[in-house]
Amino acid sequence: MAVHGTVTLDGKPVPDAVVVFTPETGRPSSGVSNTEGQYELVYAHDQRGAVVGTHKVKITTGRDKAVVEGKVVQEAVTEKIPKQYNVDSTLTANVSSNESEINFELSSK
Repeated sequence: MAVHGTVTLDGKPVPDAVVVFTPETGRPSSGVSNTEGQYELVYAHDQRGAVVGTHKVKITTGRDKAVVEGKVVQEAVTEKIPKQYNVDSTLTANVSSNESEINFELSSK
């Protein structure tokens, strides 16, 4: 099913956040938020959405430095999202059999 929504932190949109939905069984879906914090999940290369059911959700903005053949292709990015939303995520979401808009209003406190 199609899943989209907005990620905010303290009321402000979070750009470049990786949103991952992991179901109890089956493969995860993920998406990256745009400058307005809006994301859309992708299940496979040509399939949008996520499987129906309950998912554990992780949201992160941190990135490791990436080096390919001795050249830096991506600099490290410091995590902006508190760990209770990614490393120790307490977030869950329920994907229904209809298109789902699932927003995440996160708090830094």
